[in-house]
Amino acid sequence: MTPEFMTLALRFLLALTGAGVLVIGANVGLGGIRTMGLQVDPGFVAEVDAEAFFDQDNHVRYLGGVFAAVGAALIAGAIAFRALRPGLVLLLAVAACGALFRFSQAGFDILARGSLLPSLAFELLIFPALAIWVARTKT
Repeated sequence: MTPEFMTLALRFLLALTGAGVLVIGANVGLGGIRTMGLQVDPGFVAEVDAEAFFDQDNHVRYLGGVFAAVGAALIAGAIAFRALRPGLVLLLAVAACGALFRFSQAGFDILARGSLLPSLAFELLIFPALAIWVARTKT
């Protein structure tokens, strides 16, 4: 395969990954702790202390917005690959590092559940692989 084809494939995967991250971020950013229901039924959480809930909900919305912005940046990097290449490596490395915080939750068996394992695998394997691929791609 030619280097041009491989760069095109990489840019396609970056755009696809960015779109997924953008949608997941918007799901949380616009829906808060309950989410908009794209990944889980919004009724999965019960509000016990309204004031504390809405404070934390606001923080979660912010983090969802940051995640959505990372997705948008990955899409922008797929479009303006040459100019944004160093930033893409950094974003993908940050996303992989963020996955390490999943291990701070008590009980590693939670991470092995079918609902979390795909995300964890993507974060610990695909994000670093994309970062290495971006870093090694000559433009």
